[in-house]
Amino acid sequence: MEGFVKKPRILLVQPTTVHLDGTPHKTRWRLIMGLMIPLMAGLTPDDFDVTLCDERLEDLDFDAGWDLVGMTTTIGRRRCAHISSATSFRKRGVPS
Repeated sequence: MEGFVKKPRILLVQPTTVHLDGTPHKTRWRLIMGLMIPLMAGLTPDDFDVTLCDERLEDLDFDAGWDLVGMTTTIGRRRCAHISSATSFRKRGVPS
């Protein structure tokens, strides 16, 4: 495919909260969804391949070859810190 340029891949994450043992809280629905992640996706230029992940509803794919990870949170700060720590994306060399 001549002339094909791979777009940088951005993952935008809405982190979940965690249980007392530190495991992510999962459900089949979310009562209130933050608007920052969809807003950031909408404002991102078409030069990027953007994927949204609501971690309460689906698992994060840490090994999908992301070029950049963005997160926003109001109550999931503990999980947000874990996601961006050396045990997840940073150890894979992905800026977050």
